[in-house]
Amino acid sequence: MEVEDEGRPYSDVVLTISARDIKDVDTDSYSDPFCIVSAANAGLVRCRTWKEIGRTEVINNCLNPDWATKIHIAYYFEEQQRLLFELFDKGPGKEKTELGSASLLLHEILGAKYNRKTVKLYKDGKNYGNLIVAAEEMTKGRQESVYFVCSATKLDKKDFLGKCDPFLKISRINKDKT
Repeated sequence: MEVEDEGRPYSDVVLTISARDIKDVDTDSYSDPFCIVSAANAGLVRCRTWKEIGRTEVINNCLNPDWATKIHIAYYFEEQQRLLFELFDKGPGKEKTELGSASLLLHEILGAKYNRKTVKLYKDGKNYGNLIVAAEEMTKGRQESVYFVCSATKLDKKDFLGKCDPFLKISRINKDKT
């Protein structure tokens, strides 16, 4: 949905981030990756500074993360908005190790087939896996709610102690069938 901010038209966009085949940097287990997304501040390319616009949650012991955290951004029409995606391995405390990074223009994601772009992650000039970014335009029109009442009976006893830990997984299918 197009709205205006200080006379500049924009659309609200939500980014969904995944990665595949991340290089493992942990010695005792798999990496615990998270992604920090930054946007370039306006100005000359050589003097570009970055402002963090969001970060994902940490997914423990995973080299192919599908982060649940969505990154919200305003897409300003006819403006180049460069985004930086930096992947890190969470260490003890506040320590983190770089897993690779990639830079994209927002319109490259929105212009890709199914609004989904895959790029290589690089660190020190070497390929460190793949980054997948999907974009979805959010509308401020009709909003729908769904109310579920769920129950289960006569579940199989899968645990040694005779109880099970059931859960319900709810998914959404996108226009591209993913």
